Amino acid sequence: MLLTIAIPTFNRASFLETNLSYLLSQYQNNFNIIVQDNASTDNTENIIEKYIELGLPVKYEKNSKNLGWARNFELCFKKNQTKYIMVISDDDYI
Repeated sequence: MLLTIAIPTFNRASFLETNLSYLLSQYQNNFNIIVQDNASTDNTENIIEKYIELGLPVKYEKNSKNLGWARNFELCFKKNQTKYIMVISDDDYI
């Protein structure tokens, strides 16, 4: 796998669900997705679990506390394990 699409998020589950739907409708075994959750208190985790249970290429990381936007964004890069990474907002639909 060459590409990771990383999505930093915080309490925007509805946007995230729409975004994942769009991304995964285009999935052809050529990218994976990391959702970097900055300690959301909404139903973000439940939404991600639906996709993981379906066996889709979504990895979920949740911070134990809110680290602020910049640190959460930086974690997307640190957790990447592919040659390329694209970081998008939870409401940036591709």
